[in-house]
Amino acid sequence: NPAATTGEEAYSLRELIPGGAWVSLDTKAILAAARAPAPQPAAQGEAPASPDKAPLPPYVQSRLRLLTAPGLDKSAFKRKAKGLGWLAALLAMYPDSGPRAP
Repeated sequence: NPAATTGEEAYSLRELIPGGAWVSLDTKAILAAARAPAPQPAAQGEAPASPDKAPLPPYVQSRLRLLTAPGLDKSAFKRKAKGLGWLAALLAMYPDSGPRAP
């Protein structure tokens, strides 16, 4: 939508995600992660949790707060959860595509 003023208006999830994929997107991991308490930093002397063991890519984890925004209605919640689920699936296909050291 060239007249859009926000990313959400410009790139509708329904247009980006094929219909069959939209319907079958499993959001259980997204919902569980959104409801879980934020991970606590490792205590002194403990090894930090490995990002490779994380159920969701770090970028998606950083966006879970979108699901707890005040005033978010049920429809918007489901749409955002499905969008994050789609993003998690795409990022999982390219696990080595994160930032690289020079």
